[in-house]
Amino acid sequence: MSRKVLKNLIITADDLGYSTERDNGIIQCFRQGVISGASLMMNGHCVVNAVRQATAVKMPIDLHLNLTEGYPVSTRERNSLTGEDGFMLGKMGFRQAVEEGAVDLSEVKAEIQAQIDRFHQLTGQLPIKVDGHQHVHVIPGVCVAFAEALEKNGITMSRLPIEEDISSHVWLSRQQQEFMEGVVQQSRLAQRIFTKHGIWCPEFVGLKTMGKDMVLPHLQSCITEAFKQQSDILTKVKGFKSTATSVGQDKMPTSKPAEMSYRGKCSSSASKVPFKSKEISGEADPNPFTADGIVCELMVHPGNRTRNSGGCGNGPDEFSQSAEREHEMRTLMSQEMLDFYKDNNISLVSFQDCMAELK
Repeated sequence: MSRKVLKNLIITADDLGYSTERDNGIIQCFRQGVISGASLMMNGHCVVNAVRQATAVKMPIDLHLNLTEGYPVSTRERNSLTGEDGFMLGKMGFRQAVEEGAVDLSEVKAEIQAQIDRFHQLTGQLPIKVDGHQHVHVIPGVCVAFAEALEKNGITMSRLPIEEDISSHVWLSRQQQEFMEGVVQQSRLAQRIFTKHGIWCPEFVGLKTMGKDMVLPHLQSCITEAFKQQSDILTKVKGFKSTATSVGQDKMPTSKPAEMSYRGKCSSSASKVPFKSKEISGEADPNPFTADGIVCELMVHPGNRTRNSGGCGNGPDEFSQSAEREHEMRTLMSQEMLDFYKDNNISLVSFQDCMAELK
């Protein structure tokens, strides 16, 4: 007999610790139940207070590895990760330096370890999942140092920002398309390395839905398509029903956003092993479906816009000061999104919920 597929959505708010305004907005999103947790920047202006805030509301937090912005955590002495001003090289500057062979990967690994250690120092535990600020963790060469560091620390969850047909979405600027296409290509190459080191990454949504591009029909369509792709593969591999249902749907909201709670369990199963849907070069997925459910991560960047103070040592950037941060908040908190989850039997869970299923 065929079984129904359980749909579980992890909504991660990136850049926690960046500024008071961003952090307050993220906490507000969590308290209203519209995100699963947040990814913490260890060199963020407000990182210490952000940990206190997250702890107070019991919000799950993961590590948002930063190799591009502000001061490094590992040292204040100039090295291959920094410029003459002591700051890291920026989103494109770091990528160019890596491509030119100017970055010492042993220093990359030391910075990754320093940020993991600081997370442990501030929270009392190792991060369950680590992803990369501006997707640095999938850059060729860097991804090897990243995977080795995670394996060394027993961390088994990350993010692979792979979305199809980026170039077909005409609302993105050409520069955005080229950058995102590069990220997707690098993520595909990093996938084998992550698998080799025992790192699991769920299906991903978020490149095409950032900022002003987080429009309700578009966001809902991207989430639906991500679940459909996984569901189709699970149906083929395990004989599950293609019409998915979800755990914890009795906990989904029917009215006010504040009544919503993501807290559920991540697709219970006999084996309790997470899985992913992506196939690699036509071969069978090395981490096949072993549960009665599918998991997708939605990357978001909500928060109140940063004013004068924030960043990672060199002040807030335009991204954090943009009104798009508040636009994302409004979209995620909208009744339309809450109704969408309910109507499509989608449960909001966290990476911590998924890890609990492994124990």
